[in-house]
Amino acid sequence: MIEELTNAVREIEHLRSNVYNDLGDFYFRKGDFANAKASFLAAVAVSPYYATAYMNAGEIHVLLKEYGDALKMYDKAVECNPSLVKAYYKMALAYYNLGDFENSVRSFKTYLARCPSAPETAEVLKNISILETMLKREKM
Repeated sequence: MIEELTNAVREIEHLRSNVYNDLGDFYFRKGDFANAKASFLAAVAVSPYYATAYMNAGEIHVLLKEYGDALKMYDKAVECNPSLVKAYYKMALAYYNLGDFENSVRSFKTYLARCPSAPETAEVLKNISILETMLKREKM
């Protein structure tokens, strides 16, 4: 009986988190980023292992230029689902926007190491080259 109730509660929580995530998608498409962010954060509050909702929250933080918060969301997404390699690509862009070129390069390299046939490979390699050149010039 207790196990059945526990399973029922888990199922309800899973459904609630999906509803919040879907609501966030709806707000996102309407351009209402404040409500989209609140909905994605509600999804992860209900289901703290919902990697997709963390990715979505990260996207909203980037759009709002909250890059530090975006990085936290992408880190949680990878923690919840290590195979979600696109998060490393998104981290690299967030680090770049924060002016943290070393971590940007590191994240781009992690992305390519985990997804060597990524469609953005040429672009990522170009970005790594540019950033490494910039880092070398800073050290001179």
